[in-house]
Amino acid sequence: MDDTEKAFPRAHESRGLLLWAYVGNEIGDLLRGLTKLSSDEIKKAVLDWESAANYKRLLPNLTPYAGPIRSPEGPAKAYCDEFRKLPFFENLAKQIPTAEFAYIPADSIVSALVLIDFDYVAELDKQLEGQDSLSIVKFAFPESVAAQAKIAVDTAGMTVTIQSSQKTMVVADMRVGEIPGVGVEIRYMVTNLAAVILVSEVEGRFYLRSGIHRAFLLTKLAQREIPCILVRESRVPVLAGPYPAFTLNVLVQPRPPLLADFLDNRLALEVPLSRMSKIIRISASDFLVPSD
Repeated sequence: MDDTEKAFPRAHESRGLLLWAYVGNEIGDLLRGLTKLSSDEIKKAVLDWESAANYKRLLPNLTPYAGPIRSPEGPAKAYCDEFRKLPFFENLAKQIPTAEFAYIPADSIVSALVLIDFDYVAELDKQLEGQDSLSIVKFAFPESVAAQAKIAVDTAGMTVTIQSSQKTMVVADMRVGEIPGVGVEIRYMVTNLAAVILVSEVEGRFYLRSGIHRAFLLTKLAQREIPCILVRESRVPVLAGPYPAFTLNVLVQPRPPLLADFLDNRLALEVPLSRMSKIIRISASDFLVPSD
């Protein structure tokens, strides 16, 4: 068993890290909604949270980063050059022409998400082939991610239900086409979103937009620089996803929540999580409506 497996054991109980020092008075509701803590355990945790919140107020402000930003070199650069040709990056480059591959300091990354899911980290760890520069870049920018799911179709053949433990499973790329002499064919692509490490740089701050679990694993493994697709923006991006996120007001504080803060037990709390699955249901129905 390697160090990562010891740190993130695949136990019967799901567990995770909650960066609770930056959560407000809604901490009780968050613990009730996310965790399997009992009512008495939550009452005690709220008292401990006050200490974490007070400690957070003593932390120094985050200084905007003004140092050099390094680009991939050698085999890592060659991999990134090939990654540019993938549809994902081509679509991103159309929206944000300035997107670039870069290394940013791990201790300066702002975390937009409140929670690290150990089950997901353990799944991702299997994708990390080594800690050389090429392996790390491949891990940060996966070309594809296997989609593991159970599929059930109802007896009428009108509804399909897809269940997966991978919370990044999404419906994408719906296509409608005509089959001459037969009818219309509608296709849906259900895939596991390859969450590359994507970061927005806003006034010297690095906001993690996606790939937080990948970036966390690299930080846990003492990587001082994290490879990412870096985009420069004028405002902090609004994020949406399967995990709870901090509000904009929290992210723009003088001392925002940092990815490295998850490793500080004075700021983060390990908790038992309610095990959840992603459900995607695609259904068809037919009925008559007045057309006059």
